[in-house]
Amino acid sequence: MQYNLLLTALLAMTLMAGCSSSDKGTSGQENSSVSNNSGSIMAAVDAVTVSKKVDDQPSLFVLLGKDGSINRIGSGSINNTEKDMFIGVTKEPLFQRFMDSVPEKFIEAQRQTLGAPGEHRGKNCQILLTFQSGKHESGLTFVYGSESQGPPPELSQVVARAIEVTEPWYQSEKKMVSGVKK
Repeated sequence: MQYNLLLTALLAMTLMAGCSSSDKGTSGQENSSVSNNSGSIMAAVDAVTVSKKVDDQPSLFVLLGKDGSINRIGSGSINNTEKDMFIGVTKEPLFQRFMDSVPEKFIEAQRQTLGAPGEHRGKNCQILLTFQSGKHESGLTFVYGSESQGPPPELSQVVARAIEVTEPWYQSEKKMVSGVKK
């Protein structure tokens, strides 16, 4: 609850400070790929990345593209040992399945960096969400300690959803590679 209020307040302050999700091109006209209408913001997203680093080491990296592009490294765990990146294209609507779970306020964030309140104990953790719409990029970063209060539940759910929608593909790719290595 405390995080939701903090996150909402910081995002609202950013938007009120003139960091709207509108993008003006060199002609001064609004870029059609991004607009102030929040419904079209969601539709304008072409690609999303979800990453988690623990002590500056990748624990999770997911890229999903509207065109079916998919990349993934890791499990997202604090002690992740999976370092191989799998890259592919899928016909499954994984991008849309993921985006349906993303709150628009995360997409509207203008490279906002947030942190857990209080002292960060344990390993340094960082979650980064980025959303690409044409040449416009938005998203947020959240930093915390592995033994401290973690990210807000809403952000944790988004990370878990990225893992969930990519897991069958990821396991299939790992199985395919393990058969080649034998």
